[in-house]
Amino acid sequence: MWQPSLANFSPAPISFATESVILARQCSIPSILKRALYEIVRTEAFGENDDEGEINAFRLSSADTRRLQRAREKLISLWITASLSGNFTTCPSSSESIEPKGKGIKTECPTNDGKQATLAHVKIVHASGIFEKYHYDPMCGFQALMEAPWAEEGFCQACVEMGQVKWGEAREKCWKDLDTYFGIGVVI
Repeated sequence: MWQPSLANFSPAPISFATESVILARQCSIPSILKRALYEIVRTEAFGENDDEGEINAFRLSSADTRRLQRAREKLISLWITASLSGNFTTCPSSSESIEPKGKGIKTECPTNDGKQATLAHVKIVHASGIFEKYHYDPMCGFQALMEAPWAEEGFCQACVEMGQVKWGEAREKCWKDLDTYFGIGVVI
């Protein structure tokens, strides 16, 4: 039986997520629950309104709605914690000077200067809109952080890679924890 994994997670929205959850519950097909529930939890109003603002005719059970509410609280908390602070602690290349892309002058990695690191973090995560855009969607938010232009803000390659590893690990843990958040395997 096919099992959802992080490897085949796509940021593209899936259609009919609510209907998929209802069908999965009725027909005992738990393998599609995680992805369908995540699609619902990452949308405004849990996907109850369609594009025209009309109420979706399909309704989730009250148990699934409560699970979605609790999961969203946990996901928001996780995202806020992860995105408000940078993943940069100590630069492994602290003795080396680097040349930021397009700057033409050598500087130290911002990781070595808390103020520079904070300013770069604010610019990349907050001013760019990443923080707000992925408020309900940390799975895609972690990917956005991994792909953000850290090197362009002067971070050395070692720090960029270190951040990518940490955000990748956080993304994997988030995906794993969704089973608990959504009560996957719990019979209703």
